[in-house]
Amino acid sequence: MDSSKVLERGLAVLAFIAGRPAASLSEVAAGLSISLPAASRALEALRAAGYLARRRPRGVYRLTAKFARLGRDHACDAIVRDAALPLMAAATRAGGWPLLLGKRDGLDLVIAESTGDEARHALSLPGVGEAMPYFMRAAGTVCVAFLADRARARVLEQSAALRKKHGLTMAARQLEILHAQARERGFIAHDPTRNRPAALAVPLLMPDADYGLELIYRPDALPRAAAIKEHLPRLRQIVKAVQAEVQRFQQR
Repeated sequence: MDSSKVLERGLAVLAFIAGRPAASLSEVAAGLSISLPAASRALEALRAAGYLARRRPRGVYRLTAKFARLGRDHACDAIVRDAALPLMAAATRAGGWPLLLGKRDGLDLVIAESTGDEARHALSLPGVGEAMPYFMRAAGTVCVAFLADRARARVLEQSAALRKKHGLTMAARQLEILHAQARERGFIAHDPTRNRPAALAVPLLMPDADYGLELIYRPDALPRAAAIKEHLPRLRQIVKAVQAEVQRFQQR
């Protein structure tokens, strides 16, 4: 059986068991109209991966917390992206400048969504799915700025060598001042460096994930004060709307 069929069968097994407290080998085989050996192989592969547990004495299979976390985390991420993208696109059409939605993953920022294709002003931007050190983008810096004190200190300590490698020599005390200012203002504004455009970013914080929403612009066409005045309210409206959508999803 090729890999796509294996994946399809595994998902079918998980979906079948998700509809009941537990299921036996024979119940899975009958429910999916597959042979007992085929059902056994699929069940044991999922058990070995940690998504199923086998309970005695009947030998039934049930879903594990690992599966529940996987479903919840990916569902929340999909809700964030689906809610944010049309609002980001509307803001880009109105203002002309592209927006990025980044998700912090350890010391990296992964681009979750982008409206670069819809912007009137052409800028070089990372693509969706691209990862980079969090401090290379305002969206990543604002995520870290709004972490709890211990978590933020841990990230700064772990990323010290990486920042130095990228030529960023700002001392820890200076970084903490920058982060404190961001928390006070509710945003970070990055001036252009190394031929990069300027950026304005706000946090989009979830209980189990950290996102940053970033406007990218050229300061020769849009001064910083004008960017803050014109675009910061739009960024905050997007954040508020996305957080409300996620809250509705979690309350269902």
